[in-house]
Amino acid sequence: MPILFDTRTAPPEQVRFRLAHHLLLGTVALIVIASVVGRTWDALYHVIIPFDGFFSPPHVFIYACSTLAAFVVMGMVFSGNIRPAFGQGLKVWILPFDVPGSLLLVGFGIVLLGFAGLVLDNLWHTNFGLDETNWSAPHAMIGWSITLLTWGFVAGRLSLAHDKPIRWYSVLLMGYLLMAVTAGSVMGPFFQHRSPAIVEAISHLPALSLQPEFQHSTRIYLAWNLTRTNPLLLIFAPLWLGAIWACLLRLDRRWWLMLLIVTLWFLADDNQNNAQFLATYNNFTLQPVDYSALPVFLPTVLLLLLRRFRLPDRCAWSISGVLFGLLIFAQLTQRTQNGEGLLLFATIPAVLAGKWLGEQLFARVSNPNSYRQILPLILSTPLIPLCTGLVDLYLRNVTP
Repeated sequence: MPILFDTRTAPPEQVRFRLAHHLLLGTVALIVIASVVGRTWDALYHVIIPFDGFFSPPHVFIYACSTLAAFVVMGMVFSGNIRPAFGQGLKVWILPFDVPGSLLLVGFGIVLLGFAGLVLDNLWHTNFGLDETNWSAPHAMIGWSITLLTWGFVAGRLSLAHDKPIRWYSVLLMGYLLMAVTAGSVMGPFFQHRSPAIVEAISHLPALSLQPEFQHSTRIYLAWNLTRTNPLLLIFAPLWLGAIWACLLRLDRRWWLMLLIVTLWFLADDNQNNAQFLATYNNFTLQPVDYSALPVFLPTVLLLLLRRFRLPDRCAWSISGVLFGLLIFAQLTQRTQNGEGLLLFATIPAVLAGKWLGEQLFARVSNPNSYRQILPLILSTPLIPLCTGLVDLYLRNVTP
């Protein structure tokens, strides 16, 4: 039986590695259910029913799952024969025992997710309704808190590898989660919204068309073109993909596994059915960006081929990043204005910066045995949303 609420650390023969693995997976499953099911339900709920307060059924479902996940994490932290399974502990001044770095990452992720949702998001929606962009502090912090949780899961799984070897399907799960969680956090509204036509079509749905707050947020998206047709995606997307490539190759160097992860994410990003529904409902012509996935597949194939021919990593990343930029540029519907094509030259420094960032992140996650390693991850979770939140407030104030 697990030793709960015990300050003692069990001897090696009593450590429950298998149970630790199951509880870690259970925590991830609860967060995935809250994110996928809850957020999809929340989006549909707002489309059908005008905003009626923060504690809507999907919000209650999301925070019920998150609360249950928090209790599971507490159980792991306070169990004397589960906690040691995750490796060397770090001193926490309010606790009489050391806590492994991976569990600190997961724990801080849960705490910050709760603060972002139950406090910040609650205050925001209560006062402003649906008037916000994806860069608002509450929504951005929710995304970055889930990102921190994902890093904690990867760190925890890596720390269990000496007792439970990491199989290809575990790599597939970790790699896919990293791609799925970080895309929206890094690219923000440039990833979430396909085109101005799609944004406008959503704003004309009956329940949303009646809400002045949502209409204001729509005007912000349209006035500043916070969609995938914005040339700034040529910076944000290569930065993200460069980091993802670095993390996936550090996670597992098998080319076919990396290609499988990217292919699954590429297929999941396809939004053709939703775009077709909105086009039919609002009678507008679809553009390629409306139904095409973010073009990550071919650049990844090229990167793997170049590495196969032993081209230096910086050259392989640069060439593949340029192809990625060209494919994005081909989808832009406003690409000929104001010399915005010059941003293509930014894809190389962006993808190389992403490579460096991904390597730094994975080095910290694979060895979370000091505060020097994990503090940057923890502190960036509230600080990045604070910065994007200031951008959101500026856009709200200057857009009528």
